[in-house]
Amino acid sequence: MPHIVFFGDNVPMQRVQEVQNCVADSGGILVLGSSLSTYSAYRICLQAVKINKEIAIVNIGETRADDIASLKIETKCTDVVPELCY
Repeated sequence: MPHIVFFGDNVPMQRVQEVQNCVADSGGILVLGSSLSTYSAYRICLQAVKINKEIAIVNIGETRADDIASLKIETKCTDVVPELCY
């Protein structure tokens, strides 16, 4: 079995806890190229909001977290990510 979570499968609880710890230790969340349509991804944003972390989203089109994001940039990731690397 590969070490991935297939669409529709449950994320292992240990991995959920690891992500929660990372969010708690972070300055905020950066979402790149995701609609956040799966609850597994969206709940990371919900946790961030709950503990007062900011969320920035770069995505073309609507995402599930648009209404809770601090910043939304509606463009291709390739237009933004190279600028972040300099």
